[in-house]
Parts: sequence; structure tokens; C-alpha cells
Amino acid sequence: MFTHLVEQIWAVSAVLLDRTVTKPSDARNLELWIEYWRSMEEITPVLKSLEVATTATCGERAVSLSVVYPVVCSLMDEHLLPSEENSISFNTFVNAVRKSLKDQFKPSDRETGAHSALVTSVLDPRHKKLKFIASDIQVAARPLPAGKDTDR
Repeated sequence: MFTHLVEQIWAVSAVLLDRTVTKPSDARNLELWIEYWRSMEEITPVLKSLEVATTATCGERAVSLSVVYPVVCSLMDEHLLPSEENSISFNTFVNAVRKSLKDQFKPSDRETGAHSALVTSVLDPRHKKLKFIASDIQVAARPLPAGKDTDR
């Protein structure tokens, strides 16, 4: 929705300034400050990434459990990156989403290796390089061959 609104910034502004269409009192109530427009422009790519991730994990009838960790780690490593170039509000939002994902999925926790979603990612040939997860967690996630019952 922000994408379409940001694309139409000049049309929205023109309608708000046109007194034959908008009353001055309504225009004052509906007018968005330039900071809000900038925030919308800045946050739109992150929201798009979250939309794509949601669609990838929820959009199909038979979503594979093995895509959960690659999608979450991709979000955290590539799309949800705070930087000094971005506004404080943007970085606050990105950090809050990152913290939520980290708390929920614990991608850097060794105990995560036993989680079924990570084990399925390890076994899925589409993710054979496992660039999205640390090597010690990869080892913890690999199932032992049949008959082996030793501690790792």
C-alpha cells in the first residue's frame, strides 16, 4: 500500500492543494509532512521483503518446512540491516523486527540444531550449501546415521 501511495505523492499533493476538490480544513487533516513521505519511501523495500517472505512461507497449499530457516536468515542477513544512512525510526523498526525473528527462531543458538525446521533445511538438497547457518549449528542439525546414538 505504501508503494502505491509513494508513487502517487504528486497526485495526492495536487488534490490536497486543489480547493475545488478539498476543503482547507480537510487538507490540513489529510496532509502528510515530508518526513512521513520519506519514512514511507524508506520502509517500503523492507515491507516488500517481509511480504515476499510471508508469501514464501504461507502462500502455497503445501509449503515445505525446509524453507523457513533460509527465509528467516535471508531476511536477517540481507534485508533487515540497520545503517547510519537510514533514519532513526527506520533503524528502530528494523532492529525490532530482527530481534523478534532472532528471539523466535534463534538462528545462532546451537540448540536450534535439533529444531525440525532446521533439520529439514539441512536434509533438503535445495539448501545443500547452508550458507544461511553457522557451521557448528549445521553439524548439530545433521541427523545421525541409523544405529548411531552418541553425543555430538
